[in-house]
Amino acid sequence: LRAVIEEQTRTSLGETTANGYKTTWMAGDAIGLFSDTNPTVNRMLVTYQSAPSVTFSGAGAVDGNEYFAYYPYSPDVTFSDGVFSLELPSEQRYTDDDHLLEYVPMVARNLTTDQLHFAHCTGLVRLQLLGNATIEDVRLETLDGQSLWGTLQVTTAVNGENINTELVGGGSAVTLCGLSKTLSDRRVTSFLIAVPEGEYHGIRFSIQDSEKNVMNLQASDFTMQVVRSHILSMPPVVYAPTERIYEVGDLYDDG
Repeated sequence: LRAVIEEQTRTSLGETTANGYKTTWMAGDAIGLFSDTNPTVNRMLVTYQSAPSVTFSGAGAVDGNEYFAYYPYSPDVTFSDGVFSLELPSEQRYTDDDHLLEYVPMVARNLTTDQLHFAHCTGLVRLQLLGNATIEDVRLETLDGQSLWGTLQVTTAVNGENINTELVGGGSAVTLCGLSKTLSDRRVTSFLIAVPEGEYHGIRFSIQDSEKNVMNLQASDFTMQVVRSHILSMPPVVYAPTERIYEVGDLYDDG
């Protein structure tokens, strides 16, 4: 009998290099592992270390001539003919400058399980806000309908040196929900959203505070170039709501 506690996947941003940001693994991180001899078996391995390079362990031996790993582990991830199918959700957890959460997938491929080199599948968009409100939701939307979420199909070369991604289906808006993140007038608060690599023509940020006030930041002529393993930063903006959302039962204050 083996009792398992669900692991809380949470990695940290490491130093930035010419090739992008490195990842520092955190204790409790879990990866999934496939092999060429058993491509349908999705094995979970866990680390209890926190460092840029850690050891993952799991139950049972893993056989094969080639190994394919991904992060974070999910029983819903599928693998076929060297291609991972990872789900990028329409709702993401809050991510700041200090941490990456499970919506920043990585993959690895090697001829041995002794050493796996992981590569990021997405880039990050950083929205920076100042003010004194408590932010509950941040929504990023593409104005031309280009997809930001869906099924991410990923292939990678040995040692993760080359990687190809293709987003299938999905929709054009991603939301950070249930934040309750209080802004400061003196310090910038960052909101990181993971999106596929690509060129996005025209974007809109919709920010809602705890009082249901909303501020929209829209740029129809702006091209957003997202690169894997990199962060695209939007210039700091002072939060100043332009409208309020009223629901049935709310008191409308007409002054």
